[in-house]
Amino acid sequence: MTNVWAIVIGVLSSLLASGVWLVALRALRPKIEISPVLVEDPGDQPCFRIKVVNRSRRAVVDIAFELVLMRPERTKGGTVKMRKVVRVAGPPPLVLAGSARAKDDNTYRIRVDADLRGLLEQDESRFVRLRVFGRDSLSGLGRVAEREYHEPAADIVTGKYVRGPTFDVI
Repeated sequence: MTNVWAIVIGVLSSLLASGVWLVALRALRPKIEISPVLVEDPGDQPCFRIKVVNRSRRAVVDIAFELVLMRPERTKGGTVKMRKVVRVAGPPPLVLAGSARAKDDNTYRIRVDADLRGLLEQDESRFVRLRVFGRDSLSGLGRVAEREYHEPAADIVTGKYVRGPTFDVI
């Protein structure tokens, strides 16, 4: 009977240790947040901007992003989502700093020179998707953040982002 209790206690302690380990690993992944709106910057050369914020305390490294236009297309087997890569200006940053109390350098604005409003207005079933990948500078664990923009009237705002880790537009 003592062998059975030893096995039960061993199994329960293993499950508890695995749960604690999973929670710890989740806490060591970066917290990347993407703006809920596209901002149309009406300057000399009109462009669109999307703001990405690192909400974790530590820096994010190995940053990569992909902006694509998704459109349904009929094939013999049914409807599939086709993707077309939308070019962005400049490479991704090497490091996105962690959030500190007195600093606001934990943000990055992605500049898109393509006419996203025109692309979205062509067809209701089209949408733009942004995926951002980054690794935590301490643990090396990665995370993917994703945001989709469907309706030009609701998802596109004219103006400029406010400086700092907010998504406010002026």
